[in-house]
Amino acid sequence: MPIPGGLSSPDSPPPLPGQRVGPGASIQLNDPVQTRGAQMPPYTPANFSSLAVSATGIVDTGQQIISVNANSAAVVLTLPSAYYAHGQFIHIIKTDVSANQVSAVAASGDTLAKPAAKAWPVAQYETVTLVAQIDSTGAGIWYVLQ
Repeated sequence: MPIPGGLSSPDSPPPLPGQRVGPGASIQLNDPVQTRGAQMPPYTPANFSSLAVSATGIVDTGQQIISVNANSAAVVLTLPSAYYAHGQFIHIIKTDVSANQVSAVAASGDTLAKPAAKAWPVAQYETVTLVAQIDSTGAGIWYVLQ
């Protein structure tokens, strides 16, 4: 004899606290998932913003992916205060084929810790990633990751 819907079988797991069992009880198959940026593809980090620039300027605080077109001139990006951007990443991508340089400078009072061997993006689609940290003295540092 089949077991009527809503009743547990001997192989069923025990009910969760507050879960109703028996006839007429309904179950939820999927947990509700809150998503940010419903129009974004599933592989895009939801906490990053994308920005396209083609001129020298100041970068806002926040996780960013910055596409830089330096076709008409070199582009210098001034980084936000590392104190307020602590733990945030900025990814810079050069999108043009020109020989113009793309670079970044630290805000006043911050340090840009760049390894001597790490060049800024010079070829098309080369990237550099920076992360903001605060040292033990409270000074802001932007680290260039390899």
